[in-house]
Amino acid sequence: GHPVAAAVALETQKIYDEIDMFGHAKRMSPLFDKHMQSFLDHPLVGEAMCFRRMVFAFAALLLAAGVSPASARTRHAFIVGVGNYKDNSGLAKLLAPPNDAEQLKTALEGRNLDFVVDVVKDDTVKDKAAFEVALRKFLSRVRPGDDVLFYFSGHGYHIPGQGNFFLLPDAKGQAAYLKDLGNAANRELDSQEKRDKRYRDWLSEIAVSESSVESQVRSSQANVIVVIIDACRSPVGNAKGFVP
Repeated sequence: GHPVAAAVALETQKIYDEIDMFGHAKRMSPLFDKHMQSFLDHPLVGEAMCFRRMVFAFAALLLAAGVSPASARTRHAFIVGVGNYKDNSGLAKLLAPPNDAEQLKTALEGRNLDFVVDVVKDDTVKDKAAFEVALRKFLSRVRPGDDVLFYFSGHGYHIPGQGNFFLLPDAKGQAAYLKDLGNAANRELDSQEKRDKRYRDWLSEIAVSESSVESQVRSSQANVIVVIIDACRSPVGNAKGFVP
């Protein structure tokens, strides 16, 4: 093996324990998140959330490295991979999310990380109702003090004042949604502002709110909560990831 690297890793973990790195991160994360949220709608900021997501991803790695598998609490992961959007939805199909979900499951269950993993993909979470059923089933196994990791990969959308939303297979892009409304309804939407609002209102009903997911996970009284999102904030083109 690599005894020098292993020795360095063990010493690093000892230092983390001595300075209470994970406890400090947990205590400071609400303040950090509050300040990051203040940049969301700033016109000169392309993607304040991107850095937040990278921090969460790094936190996940620290969690995996720094919490002993022998601890009494259980590690749970809820992994969502959505790519099979409908042909007429105006949203590009994505090949990566379902594959990413399976690869992450393999990584979390192995290497002595000992996560109990739920993976849901495409048809399993075909709409918001199905997603909520799957999430409630997952959270029913979480006990106070456990660790929870939530991961979503797919299309996303940001609604000013409401936050980020995860798009499930029944979602549509704005053009497709307005087309399906029909001519009569579109005649009433005689300005871009009205059309945008109508679409946002619909999307907030059928998509999954990030803040709602975080609230439900917190209600489980988990000890450590890690959220990793690999999704765009606007459903455009073939992108999967953050767009400026």
